[in-house]
Amino acid sequence: MTLSPPANRSSSSATMWARATEIGRSPTLGAMGKGAATLADQAVASATNFITGVIIGRACSKDELGFYMLGFTIMLFANGLQQALILSPYTVFSARRKNDDLRLYTGSSLVFQAALCVLTALCLAIALAVLGLSGSERLYAILWALSAVMPLILLREFARQVSFARLRAGAALLLDCGVFAVQTGGLLLLAHNGALSASRAYWLNGAACGAVALIWLFWSRGEFAFSGSQIVPDLLQNWRMARWLFGSTIGRAGSSHMYPWILTAFHGVAATGVLAACTGIVYSANPFLIGLQNFLDPKFAHEFDKNGSDGLYRAIVRAVLVIAAVMGVFCLAMHLFGGSVLKIAYGEKYIGYSIVVTVLALSHLVYAVNAPITSSLMAIERTDVEFKSSLAGVVVMSTIGIWLVRVYGPLGVAFGLLSRSLVSLTFGWVVFQRQRHAGRIPMETTSDATMATQEIPDCGPTLRDESLL
Repeated sequence: MTLSPPANRSSSSATMWARATEIGRSPTLGAMGKGAATLADQAVASATNFITGVIIGRACSKDELGFYMLGFTIMLFANGLQQALILSPYTVFSARRKNDDLRLYTGSSLVFQAALCVLTALCLAIALAVLGLSGSERLYAILWALSAVMPLILLREFARQVSFARLRAGAALLLDCGVFAVQTGGLLLLAHNGALSASRAYWLNGAACGAVALIWLFWSRGEFAFSGSQIVPDLLQNWRMARWLFGSTIGRAGSSHMYPWILTAFHGVAATGVLAACTGIVYSANPFLIGLQNFLDPKFAHEFDKNGSDGLYRAIVRAVLVIAAVMGVFCLAMHLFGGSVLKIAYGEKYIGYSIVVTVLALSHLVYAVNAPITSSLMAIERTDVEFKSSLAGVVVMSTIGIWLVRVYGPLGVAFGLLSRSLVSLTFGWVVFQRQRHAGRIPMETTSDATMATQEIPDCGPTLRDESLL
C-alpha cells in the first residue's frame, strides 16, 4: 500500500514526505542501494549512542556515566524482549502477508507493542517503588525517567524495524536522523548550561524517540487494520517462532548485561563509568558488523536453499575470513591507539585503561566471528542453539565471571565477556559441524521461514547494537 500524507496537508509537505519514504522503497535503488541505506542507518543509530556517551563522559563525572550505563542495560533488555517477541516474527511473517491480511497483521503487532510498552512501564514502576525505600537517589531518578519514556523508546524501535521489514530502509534512516538531531542538539545544550545528567539524557532520548515515532504512526496509519479475532492467532504464530529467541534474550541478560551491575556492586559506579567509556570506543565497529549481519541472515538462507549444507559451509568460511581480517586490523588499532582515542573522546580522567580496551576488542572480534555461525544455524532452523549458547554464557558469568570482576574490576568484565564469546563460538561451531556431518541438516529448504528470510534484512537478533555509549 502506498504511504501518502493526508489530502489537507500542503503540497510541499506531501512532496517532502513522498521523496523521503521513496528512498527506502524505490525499485531503482536495487539491493545495493537498500543495503547502503541499511548500513547508513546503522551508522546513524550507533553514532547517536556513541556521541551521547561522549557528551555525558566529558560533561559529567565517571559516576554519572556509570549510572547512564546501568540504565542502558535496562534499555537493552527491554529492546531484546521486543525484538524476540514482536519484531523478529514480524520481519519473517510480514513477507507472507499481502494487502488486507498484511494490514491486519501489522495492526496485531502494534497491539502487541502497546501491551509490551505497558508491561515494561509497569515493571519499571514496581522497581521504582522498591528502590525508593532504600536505593540510590540518582538510580531512582534514572528509573523514574525510564518508566516514563521507555514506551516511546520501544515505539521508535518498532517503527524502525517495521520499516526494515517492509524494505524501506530510507524511512528508517529518516527516523534515526531525526532522533540524532534532536537528541544530540539537546545534550549539547544541556552540557553547555551545566545541566546535563544521566536521567535528563534519558528524558531527552524519550522525547526524541517519541516525536519521530508518533509522526511515523500518523503518516503510516493507513497500513494498520485491527480485528479482535485475529489477535490471538497472530500471537500464537509469533510465539512458535519467538520462544527460543525469548529464552536467548533472558540468557543474554544474564551472561552480559549483568556485568555492569556486578561491577557496580564490587567497585562502585565510577568503575562502571570506566567500562562504559571503554565499551563505547570498542563498539565503534558495530555499524560494519551489524550491517554485515543484516546481509548474512538472508544470504545464508538463500545459500542453503540453493547449494545445501556444503554451500552453506563454504559461505560460512568466506564470511569468517572476511570478518576476522577486518576485525583483526581493528583489534590491532585498538591495541595501539585505543588508550589515546579514549583520552581524546572522553577526557583525561579516563587515562590508563588501554588494556581494558584491548581485551574488549578481542572479545568483540570473537563475538563477530561467531555471527556467521549463528546465521547459519538460523538458516537450518536451529534457533534453539543460540538459547543454549546463552545459557552457557550464564554459567561463565556466574562462576569465573563474578570472580574476575571482583578481582580485576573493569578488566575482569572484559575477560568475562571474552570467555563468554569463546564459549558461544565453540558451542555453535560444534553443533553446526555435527549437524552437517551427521546428515541431519534437511536438504529440502522450501519452508516458509527460509523463503521469507531471503529478501528481508535484519531478521535475527544475533548481533544487535549494544554500543552502550
